[in-house]
This record gives sequence, C-alpha cells and structure tokens, in this order.
Amino acid sequence: MKILYVITTTCVGGAEQSMAQLAAYMKAQKAEVRIVSLRTPGAIGVQLAKEGFKVDTLDMENIPTPMQAFKLRQIITSFKPDLVHAMLYTAIELCRALRYITKFKLVTTPHFDMSKQPAFLQALDRTLKSMDQMSFAESLYTAQYLIGNQKYLKDRVYLLPNSIDRSRFARDFTKRQQMRAKWGVSMRETVFICVARLVPEKNQKLLLKSFKKMLAKVPSARVVLVGDGPEKTELEIFVTSNDLTGKVIFEGQKTQVDAFLSGADVFVLPSNVESLPLALLEALAAGLPCLVTKVGDMPLFVEHGRSGFVFKPGDETMLSCVMTELAVNEPLRKKMGEISLQIAEKKLINNQQAYQKAYEKLVK
Repeated sequence: MKILYVITTTCVGGAEQSMAQLAAYMKAQKAEVRIVSLRTPGAIGVQLAKEGFKVDTLDMENIPTPMQAFKLRQIITSFKPDLVHAMLYTAIELCRALRYITKFKLVTTPHFDMSKQPAFLQALDRTLKSMDQMSFAESLYTAQYLIGNQKYLKDRVYLLPNSIDRSRFARDFTKRQQMRAKWGVSMRETVFICVARLVPEKNQKLLLKSFKKMLAKVPSARVVLVGDGPEKTELEIFVTSNDLTGKVIFEGQKTQVDAFLSGADVFVLPSNVESLPLALLEALAAGLPCLVTKVGDMPLFVEHGRSGFVFKPGDETMLSCVMTELAVNEPLRKKMGEISLQIAEKKLINNQQAYQKAYEKLVK
C-alpha cells in the first residue's frame, strides 16, 4: 500500500504528532509512506526526514498559490498513492480541490474545531466535503459537528478518537527526581504543567493569572510551560511584570514530554478551543490530576471532582480555586491521579490499527 500524508504544518502539535505516529506505524506494516508539509517543515517534519521518510514541502506562507497546488498535484501523480490522507484545514481543502482535476482516493482528519472557523471557511468545507471517501473524526465533538452543522453524510464519518502509546508515559521516579533537580524544586513542592503551543487559543495567560492568585496561599508552587509560539514574549512580559520570575519555568518546544510529566504534579489546559488534545491523553497516562476547560471532548476524559476539575473557558476564579486546593492537598492529588490512570486504561485505544483496517477496506 502506498500512502501520501498531506498536512498543513509539521511543527510540534497534536495533529502533527498523530500524523507522525501513524506514518511510522504504517511504515512498520510495510506500507510505502510519503509526507507533504504545506509549510516549511517544522520539528516533526525534520525528525521524520531523519528517520528516513520522504518529506516534501510546498513552502506555503499564508494560503497555497497556484504553483504550489500544481507542485502537490505533480507529487500525487508521480507517487501514485493508493490513498491520500489529508490533515488540518488548509491541507484538506487543497486536496479536495485537486480531486476535481486529478483522480485519487482521499481521506481526511480535521484535528481542529471547525466551529471556530470563519463562516466562509465553514461554507467552503461544506462545498468540498463530498470529495472525501471517508472523514475520520478525532473526537466525538468533531463527529457531531461535521454531521450536524457541516452536513457530512453519517456513513462517511468514522469516529476514531486520538490515541497515544500509554507505556511511554508511565510514571518514572528517576525522571521525576531529575526534572525536579533541573527545575530547582523539592519533592514536596507542587508543580503545575501545561503542555501546549503558546498561542491565544490555549490561553496560558489565564493559567498565569490564576497561578498568581493562588501564590498568596501556596508561595512554593511552580508552573512549567512546555511549548513555543507567538504568545511567548507576551507571557514572559507578564511573568516579569508580576514578580513571577523563578516561579514560572519556560521549557520551550519539546517532541518528547514524558519526563516533564513525570516531574509534575498537576496538568492544566485552559484552552478556549480544543477537539481531543494529545497532551491531555498523555497527562492521563502519566497519572496526573487534570484541570481542563469545558470544550471539545475534554470533559469526556476528565471526571469532574474525581480525576480533576472541569471549568468554563476564561473562568480565572474557578481555576485559581482548584489549583489552590490541589496544591495544598497531596492525598487528593494522588487519589485523582489514580483515577486518571484508570480512565487512560479504559478509554485510550490504539487507533493506528483501526486506521490500517480502514485504509485496507478503502483501497480494495
């Protein structure tokens, strides 16, 4: 089987990591795999190239130009894939448009919240959606929105939730000691961690504001931000101007986060927009209590009051209160972490095998 993955970007993000894991799995199953990144390859694309994958780029800046669309068409016609799998909005719509002039089988996975797209982009998606042989929904929220709002046919939408390799994120005391030493915190101090791109929709500013409030009661706590992005400078300014230097640790972009999760005590993701983020699944597998907003499928994976807390987007007071509660209550953190592990064991499936079976059915 020959598979061409087309994705808007290969920076470090949930969609990009999902694509990389799936590409590696299919390659291990003897499939011939090739990857196209519309934008200049980021860290994930560079790593895939080092691992021997053929990674092409269109070097797109904002939207694809006619010449870039022509280049993608040339790649498709020369590679002759049995299946093209497109991920993220721009890659999906470009591949759909090309199907009007080039014959190939196309499947798509959005990996984003379509409801937050401008109305004209949603309309374009509704217009082109019939070009898909199958649309894989990475969350129940996405599936319901595609069918209910975008009018996708039910028999062409396949719910296939995001998944991870749980074994990679098992708690490791040695890694915990190493990370604590690196951060300069004792084993008894509470560390909150957020693993996400530093972009407005992830709303790390809310986390920092809530953290500042709780420091009056728990002055020894820390926040670790793992990720990079355009909001970094603004977040750094907030830290400096609010006397949080040394309390907030910027770790930057990382492709492997298991050690960081082992070093932390509580996971926080205050996003305004989500589908089913890999970072949350990784935190569950690491046995961390999780504080998340009521968006996407996150409330389906965090049991409010049992494995963490779910709060409304932008609710600074609620987030500050639950952070304070977990910072001072170690037994509660441990109990919630145990339930997170149970949820991970129960709900985190291996979607790579399911993708393979779906691929094989579609190419027959």
